[in-house]
Amino acid sequence: MTTVGFFNPLASRSRSRLVLNLGWVLADSGFRVVLVDLDPSATLTGLSGALERAGRTVFDELTRRKVAVPALAVPTPALAEIGESIWIAKADPRLAILDAAVAADPAAPPLGDALRSMIDAAAAEVDASFVLCDLPAGLGHMVRAAIECSNVICVPVSGRKLESYVAEGLEASWGSWRGEGVPFRDRFSWIEVHSGHDAENARIAAARFQERLGGAVMGSLKEFPSLSATASAAQKADVALTMADGVNVSQLAAVADLRRQHEVLATALLRASGVTDDDAFRKEVELALYTVLSEEMPAALDTLSSGTSIHSIEDVEIERVDVQRGGVRVAGAASVSVGRDGEDTTMSFPMKFDVALDRSHASANRVMRLDVDTSSSHE
Repeated sequence: MTTVGFFNPLASRSRSRLVLNLGWVLADSGFRVVLVDLDPSATLTGLSGALERAGRTVFDELTRRKVAVPALAVPTPALAEIGESIWIAKADPRLAILDAAVAADPAAPPLGDALRSMIDAAAAEVDASFVLCDLPAGLGHMVRAAIECSNVICVPVSGRKLESYVAEGLEASWGSWRGEGVPFRDRFSWIEVHSGHDAENARIAAARFQERLGGAVMGSLKEFPSLSATASAAQKADVALTMADGVNVSQLAAVADLRRQHEVLATALLRASGVTDDDAFRKEVELALYTVLSEEMPAALDTLSSGTSIHSIEDVEIERVDVQRGGVRVAGAASVSVGRDGEDTTMSFPMKFDVALDRSHASANRVMRLDVDTSSSHE
């Protein structure tokens, strides 16, 4: 499971909308996702349509976990399902008092420990691959605790004039936090957010942050304000809007454009998080390749013998993964082991593959490339 913290010290709805859209695209590509709203403004909760739903909030859970009770006896926040394979842990305005409460009580258990425990429990409840946390503005205790818990730290920057000062402030804060032992277990990822005309300002701002704090630019994102207004009214992700939500034909093109942008960002997040190096994902690729080869034997193998059958797929090395609607496209190398009917021995051949994995179970896996080198083999 990978925890990703999204924050910018300056208040903006763009951050919350980015979390919702990115979470939606990841869920649509087959990953199970939990969104955690840590902002007292509860913007993410409102955008997702979960604001009026009953159930415990993040505040309820964090205050419970700061009481001396066994961790296993403490329930997780009531996760609200907002789509297939995507849930949200809701915020509420009372989160605003946590910073003051932590500052006033030095003896209180560390907020980071409580938050990490809550995130782990929420992810385990739905077997999530990703937890995306929407952090509040500022550099308070909640932001620091969430950064402690995050494997990847994503910062959307838009080139606003104040952000030049923010870069200096962040550099000073990170320096002091590192001195106090706050771990930065991964790198910063900067996302250039713009509306088209100000793209260059966003690029310059991201470069300034990168120069001061390191990390890498994950990508850029062009916003469509007209879609944002419709999505807010519909209480759903911009990338999920349809004509039934009130968008017109020209806006549907903008929805498709926005979705492609988020797929690129989701792909970059997969690479930064290392999720595709997970054994479970590798096994999924192995099974998909086995199924594809079993259904249609490549010509190179079919000519070996009329009785040739696929024995196993081994040594999968994933070279590229791209997020797309309904699944992921995976390219790499592997070893295919084949046997002949009536014989106990098998032969293995190197293979290059490029396959679109359907993880929605709505269609079959699609083969873009499947090359087996039968000139090189071993038993």
